[in-house]
Amino acid sequence: MTKIKADLARAIHKRANELGGWDKHGVKSQISKEFNMSRPTLDTLLYIYPTYSEKKYAEYQDFYAIPEIQQFMKVTGTTKTGIIKQCWLVLERKNPMNWDEQDLEIIRKHPQLADKRTGIVKYEIMTTLRKFLRSNKPILFQKEEKNLLYTKGTKPPKGQRRKWFLTPDEASRFIQTIDDIEFLAQVFCQLKFGCRHSGFNNLKVEDIDIFPQKDGKITGIVQLFEPKTKKTWQKWLDEETYTVLNKYINMRKLKESDKLFKTSISSYNNLMKHYGIKAGLCQYQQIKYKKGNVKWKYISGIPMSSHLLRHTFAFICSINNVSLEETAELGGWEDVNTLKDFYFYVPPEKLKKRYNTIDWYKTEYSRDKMSLIENRNEPIAIEELEELEAEKE
Repeated sequence: MTKIKADLARAIHKRANELGGWDKHGVKSQISKEFNMSRPTLDTLLYIYPTYSEKKYAEYQDFYAIPEIQQFMKVTGTTKTGIIKQCWLVLERKNPMNWDEQDLEIIRKHPQLADKRTGIVKYEIMTTLRKFLRSNKPILFQKEEKNLLYTKGTKPPKGQRRKWFLTPDEASRFIQTIDDIEFLAQVFCQLKFGCRHSGFNNLKVEDIDIFPQKDGKITGIVQLFEPKTKKTWQKWLDEETYTVLNKYINMRKLKESDKLFKTSISSYNNLMKHYGIKAGLCQYQQIKYKKGNVKWKYISGIPMSSHLLRHTFAFICSINNVSLEETAELGGWEDVNTLKDFYFYVPPEKLKKRYNTIDWYKTEYSRDKMSLIENRNEPIAIEELEELEAEKE
């Protein structure tokens, strides 16, 4: 099938005008022969480019001449490129490679680009902008990533990230509301493994090794590859998680080489919000679009997204006295400082309780001063010897 391009459409319309226009009998057949194109492809081209006069081509020639736009069109096609062109026109034909934060703010607030019912910039425009900026202007994309998200309120501000988790009681309430076996299995995997969504989404049945115990309980190890760290982490599988996974695998009749989960990150996050509302953990307003798309507008409570469960894993480890280093290895963090700065929250009440348990005069470790000095690596100072001699006298 011939690839439909803007230049091809221009050439075809130009040739059709030379032959007397599309209304003249036999023009379509002649065009199909000359351009070695099937009739269905020609009909598709005419649907995308119903008219393509020389004047119109000249109007947008500067836009299509930008090398980054040409590359973007090769990857995404004409529809998404047309969305970038809309933004380009709104910004008075400013080169997309020169866009800055102020330009993106104009795009977000411009009435031509907003949905009439919600007043918010259209979903297709935001996702296309994300894709274009991520490839061509990564620094601007990192600065504006939060404002380019489809769902608002999925993550708290940076200063609140360490407090962004579910307590064991909240996690229990959340799990009890779930009636979807696939989502329940996903939640158990992310909560008990502490992994990212991208990690458990690559899991296969063959990655699970089961070890039956003498008391009849089941334990196991899961080999989980994390795309972000590009490492395979060993995750311990407890009996509760194994029971849910086994039920899900049998229900779906999955084979050894099959992927466990096929749910996308957006669907997963939507389910997080849906069951979070049912559990009374958060409030979102649901806005539906024509094509079945759904936008969740954050109102109050705990911001729900898949990464919340990774934070919850770290918090539950902290209240169970698991050290930072052990938590990092169990959850798959390469840098302990990242875990400490963003995940590992220790409540002040726990610190106070822990401080009050310290025995400052524990007899088991009490020894005389001389034996403590002898076990040091440093040589004994003259002042210390004189002090000990004075104590003996």
